[in-house]
Amino acid sequence: MLWAGTAATLAVAWLAALLPGSGISAIRFLGCLPGAGPAGLLNGLLGWLTLLATGTLALPILYALGFEALGRAHLDNGLLLGAVHSLAAGFALPILGNRNRCIRAGKLPPPGPFAYRYGRLAPLRFILAHLLYGAIIGYVYVVPLPA
Repeated sequence: MLWAGTAATLAVAWLAALLPGSGISAIRFLGCLPGAGPAGLLNGLLGWLTLLATGTLALPILYALGFEALGRAHLDNGLLLGAVHSLAAGFALPILGNRNRCIRAGKLPPPGPFAYRYGRLAPLRFILAHLLYGAIIGYVYVVPLPA
């Protein structure tokens, strides 16, 4: 599962860096959660560490449980779980924004649901990123056969 989560996280982060339409990066937002300022090396380092910890360790465990409940991991099941993930994350984003030190200090704008305050295309990017993440995990992960 670690491989699937790493592949999905890096693919989504790479694609997000290439696509226009967002006023802020996920790395910058996540770097402020543990307490770094909105710019600089520490923010980038903490942002990447947070992204990798959640994207390669925590979330893949939840996806694995979902795939095993569905009986198989596949691209379509990955898209389904990615849609659920997108909805949950989209509605949780304002709560994370309230806990973000940079937002509370007024150094970053609050994201709103589905990051709609970060640009016209930000909600679409947000949803597509989670769908892509789920699709990659579904494609790479293999549900273990019962013993």
